[in-house]
Amino acid sequence: MTWLARLKKTAMPPEPDPTKPTKPLFVGFVGTPAGLSQKSGGDATAANDPSQAQDFDREAFEERAAIIEFDGGLSRIEAERLALSTSKTNLKKPEAIDPDRHSWPHTTAMNTAEIDTLNARVQLFTRHGLDQTEAEGVADGLAIRDRDSDDRRLCLECLHLRNGGRSWACNRWQAAGLAGAGIAADMVMLLQRCDGFKPT
Repeated sequence: MTWLARLKKTAMPPEPDPTKPTKPLFVGFVGTPAGLSQKSGGDATAANDPSQAQDFDREAFEERAAIIEFDGGLSRIEAERLALSTSKTNLKKPEAIDPDRHSWPHTTAMNTAEIDTLNARVQLFTRHGLDQTEAEGVADGLAIRDRDSDDRRLCLECLHLRNGGRSWACNRWQAAGLAGAGIAADMVMLLQRCDGFKPT
């Protein structure tokens, strides 16, 4: 007997009423939920789909994943997971870089504000008659004074100082406690506390 003959012999005749099953059938969920069905009109994309992210570069993501997969010897799924995590970090706005991150108070190098102050002082001191090198040396010493929170000042920094070449005079000499308007050159360069001081 051939297999076809055996099959014909064991085959059951068709049911007289096929709409009434003899055994109850199991009806389980085998498709997509209605919310994700394209026929229902719902959005079929997942909320965490990287292609839906703003500024997402699909081509860069695919390239990154391929490089990770082949160079790293990882599975495609793991490579895409790593590529997505690097894509998410790249979407963050870059933090502003602090130009003073390698200067005072982190190191002894001058920060931007100190350099601006030093340059302003050098200009002031050269207007008072100091040469460039001397003015830079005095201004540099004052930067150290500022870091130490020393409240003493130079007459060179005061608005009331007048000079005529190498002779100095103070417009508020009484408030400063001086005997007269004239000031000796070494007094002008001396750190002191003065009641008549007014910054320029």
